[in-house]
This record gives sequence, structure tokens and C-alpha cells, in this order.
Amino acid sequence: MIAVVYSGSNHADWRLSEKGKTVASFKTNGINPYFIDEKHIIQILNKNINLIHHAEGIKRIYFFGAGSSSKALQAVVHNAFTEFLNLPGSRYRMILMVLLLRAAVTRRV
Repeated sequence: MIAVVYSGSNHADWRLSEKGKTVASFKTNGINPYFIDEKHIIQILNKNINLIHHAEGIKRIYFFGAGSSSKALQAVVHNAFTEFLNLPGSRYRMILMVLLLRAAVTRRV
């Protein structure tokens, strides 16, 4: 399952997809590491029953969010997702690559 997250400061839109079909669609509070820390992001993730229910099935996260342009701020989001999803090894690196992709897109705009 993949998660696609588009986040601003106020809210984040989530889509969970598996085998080309949307499994869940929901909103959370915004995830902007410029304004909130890792602990606060984890609290946001822990408040959503859809996310908790599907957490073990998530293999990739594509995060496109405000405030994640620097490596330090990307690390805040990365660490929060990693802790929430209990991601080891290769899945850990997969999320990091997605966040670095976001930084590359930001620089081109």
C-alpha cells in the first residue's frame, strides 16, 4: 500500500492506495516541520483512526508538504513517519528518498 500526502500548515490530505485502488481518503491536521516538531507530527498521526488501522500495510509514503525544503526539516518529517510506522532498514530509506524528491521539486519552482 502507498500513502500520498499533500500537506499545508492547516491540513493534510491523505490517500491510501493498494493495487491501483483507493483504500482510504482522509484529512489530518497540517504537517509543516517549519512550525511543528517531530513529537507534534507523531501526535497528529496517532489521532487518525484510518492511519492507525492501515499503518502496518503502508510500504511507501509520497509526502508533498509545506516547510520541507531543507534537509533538516525533511529529517523532522522523516523521523516522525519512521517512528510512527516502526520502519526498519529499506523502508526507512524509501521514505527519505521521497522527501529528498520533494526538496528537488521545490528548488525547480
